[in-house]
Amino acid sequence: MISAIIRADGSSVFAPGKRWGYFPSFSAGWVVTNEKFMESTQNWLEFLKVRAGWGQNGNKNAVDAFAYQATFAYDAYSNYSFGSWNNGSGLTETQVGSSNLRWEKAKKADIGIDARFLSGRLGVTFDWYEKKTKDLLLKVPVTPTTGFSEQLKNAGTVRNRGVELALNWNDRIGKDFTYGVNWNMAYNKNEVTEVNS
Repeated sequence: MISAIIRADGSSVFAPGKRWGYFPSFSAGWVVTNEKFMESTQNWLEFLKVRAGWGQNGNKNAVDAFAYQATFAYDAYSNYSFGSWNNGSGLTETQVGSSNLRWEKAKKADIGIDARFLSGRLGVTFDWYEKKTKDLLLKVPVTPTTGFSEQLKNAGTVRNRGVELALNWNDRIGKDFTYGVNWNMAYNKNEVTEVNS
């Protein structure tokens, strides 16, 4: 089993030339127990599938409209002094522009196994995965001389790596009573691998 997908996402919250992101993905799986060489295991191994996948996703949730532009607001109540002239109104900068804003990208790889034993009563699912998110959309500190304390930028890379294991047991006692037991375990390591501003 093989599948492949490519997404093209566009958003006007980014500057012209950076609005489109292209995100491919693919997956493959093999039901090993369908093969003839596995026929001798049918009395204890009912099902075994090996699978793998890799893909990208884009994120723009942290970006407001026109975040790539510096914006200004008209302030009619400001008091500006120019020599003997003490009253006036004018424009005030309300947002620091960031013309290099681009899509935040997450790449994820996954390898897994699904198996059922003992006439389907015992199920096992195991996954190993690694997810790397780069060009994180974050508000980072900027020099106070800009008049602002922070600016939205693509700043940093984070990696998540871990394993997940799920066991389940489904059985019957007599004709009318069925029951199931599930157990899950997960381990994840989250690491900031790059910080820039």
